[in-house]
Amino acid sequence: PSSRSETLALIEKTRCLVQGYPEDLLLNYNLMTDSSKIMAMKFLSRLEISLVMGRRGVIPIVTSKMVELSLVHGLTPMSAIGFAYFGSMLASIGHVNEGYRYVKLAKDLVHRFSSKEVAGEVIAIATQTIGYVEPMQTTLEFHMQGHKTALEAGDIRSASLNFNLYCNYLFWCGGNMVNVKTKCEEACLFMKQHKMLAFLLNLRPFLSTIVKLIDKEETPSRFGFDGPAEDVLISSNPSAALIFHFNKMYISFMYRDYDGMASAAEEYFGYKLDVWTLLNIACVQTYISGLVSFWIYRQTSDCKWFERGNRSKAAMRHWAESSQWNFLQKYHLLEAEENFSNRQYEAARQSYHNAIQLSKNHKFLNDEALSCELAGYFFFEIGKKTEALEYFTRANSKYHEWGATAKATSVYECAEAIFKDSSICNRSSPQVGEHPIKRYGSGHPTIQYGDGQGEIASRKRSSQFSV
Repeated sequence: PSSRSETLALIEKTRCLVQGYPEDLLLNYNLMTDSSKIMAMKFLSRLEISLVMGRRGVIPIVTSKMVELSLVHGLTPMSAIGFAYFGSMLASIGHVNEGYRYVKLAKDLVHRFSSKEVAGEVIAIATQTIGYVEPMQTTLEFHMQGHKTALEAGDIRSASLNFNLYCNYLFWCGGNMVNVKTKCEEACLFMKQHKMLAFLLNLRPFLSTIVKLIDKEETPSRFGFDGPAEDVLISSNPSAALIFHFNKMYISFMYRDYDGMASAAEEYFGYKLDVWTLLNIACVQTYISGLVSFWIYRQTSDCKWFERGNRSKAAMRHWAESSQWNFLQKYHLLEAEENFSNRQYEAARQSYHNAIQLSKNHKFLNDEALSCELAGYFFFEIGKKTEALEYFTRANSKYHEWGATAKATSVYECAEAIFKDSSICNRSSPQVGEHPIKRYGSGHPTIQYGDGQGEIASRKRSSQFSV
């Protein structure tokens, strides 16, 4: 296919073909006996994982052919790979629950054939789609199972893919940041040792982001990449370039570096890539780019940014229909930022509250911290300084709990800069029910609060920020 519409037509044709076969029939379907077709299936299956890391636009062609061969000529162990990508592909174009059924079928086919040869890759792709239906925290360890299974089969590429996806999952589930950093460094070292440069190229910018959230002064290992060589590789790989610019945009957003964020966002949105597989990174990129877009809109009044934010909110709402646990708090935070942008302040207040409460209930510590922080900026902007300070206080505490020590300190410094001339911060001692400042092992202060009234009881150095 030469266009997106032609690709969608191919997918729909394959979808209609498969719908004529009940799942129990597919699971017990006859076996493939034609040696030339078996060889073709092996060749096509080897292509899939390479395409995930590079030319994703070809995935629908390869996947549709694998499914067609399986239905016409019978099943092989490689059919499990075809159905895993087919389910992921359907989910990527909006049919999440239907795609979920096919990735579950793919896992069942692995068990039918008892094939470790394909298990690692099937687990990697299937788990990512399952994470759009089932709680992400319950699917996290599937990737380490996939990593181990692939290693036992000598499938280094699938082992690398699972390790990469595990690190991303662990971070975006709100896992402890020190543990995330350790696992990510282990994954990068594994990929370097086994010369899995495409996977390493995708993971290294992510590791850099993790390190900066923990300690802005630390320089992450380059794992053998020098700057110019990495730049050349990134520029020649659109998928790697997209991930690189996304990480630049995200870390600038997290540290309220508006100019750096806006520049990286322009680069990020300059890539028009059809992914055709539904990985967790799609949700993450949609979520963060939506928050970024609403902030840029408030600064520029450029409607294209509002439209981008609105599209992100619509996508999150759709995903929340298949998993409220994973996505509803993200939807409400995007909704809050949209309402903030539209000056619908009472609606924004409720949306921030919903985002924070759901993040807490659903055990996404990172989302809870970010929601509290953005609520702080919102309340400051509308002149509610007491409420703003309380939310900054909570954000500071939650970032520390997450392990993002440097980020927690930056929230402290922003709050200090905001309130340094305010009477709310100039009291000589804490009031009744309030708690003095607490220091962590790193020496960074954390804001303490009590009885709903925030208090910054110590000063470090001031910092500029923008809302």
